[in-house]
Amino acid sequence: MQRIRVRLSKDDRVRFVSHLDFLRVLTRVIRRARLPVALTQGFNPHLKISFGSILPVGATSEVEYIDFELKMSLEPETFMAHLNKQLPPGFHVIEAREMPVKIPSLQGKLNRIVYQVKLMLTGMEQEYLEDAIHSYLKKEVISLTKKTKRGMKEINIRPLIEDMTVISQENDVFTLELVLVTGNTGNVRPEQVIEGMLKYELLNVEPEWIRVHRIALYLQEGSKVITPWEIM
Repeated sequence: MQRIRVRLSKDDRVRFVSHLDFLRVLTRVIRRARLPVALTQGFNPHLKISFGSILPVGATSEVEYIDFELKMSLEPETFMAHLNKQLPPGFHVIEAREMPVKIPSLQGKLNRIVYQVKLMLTGMEQEYLEDAIHSYLKKEVISLTKKTKRGMKEINIRPLIEDMTVISQENDVFTLELVLVTGNTGNVRPEQVIEGMLKYELLNVEPEWIRVHRIALYLQEGSKVITPWEIM
């Protein structure tokens, strides 16, 4: 047995492909490439694949981590080349490494996600937006209604927003960097963070459009940052 962890990118061409649809694509790609990915036991066996964190529909990313369990050994570079040859345009494996076979699930370990969010805010001044973000982060409660398996529920998303900064402005397009908490404490999407600013009337215009791009996933333990390659 062998475990290979890959880092994959997803660009604008496939940003509306859902996680389930991508899983179907990946299953076909593995079969076409004849890669020796192991199967689970039981009446309905499936490929032994695990994901670091599910990407929201509509977002792009350069940090999608996927673990594959193989029933025979391959060089990570060979595995990556075979995947890239069969993956449809818009998906690309950037890096692959061999990992220990017995390691914890990435999804259960990762607790921080970093996004770059582009907003078109016509007529907005950067100083005003920075002041609005400062006021937003000073709140102890940011209440939003979120759909759950049991129906609609009011939740406080403030503990899930670790940081939010304006990193650039080009005409009416602003780029923000959001550091969000994820895992057992809950999850929040970047669009919901912006929704909260609108709800509390901290933006004087609504975004004409929003683009979300994921740039980092990691485990934060105190002041220590542990990358997905280091989680074992």
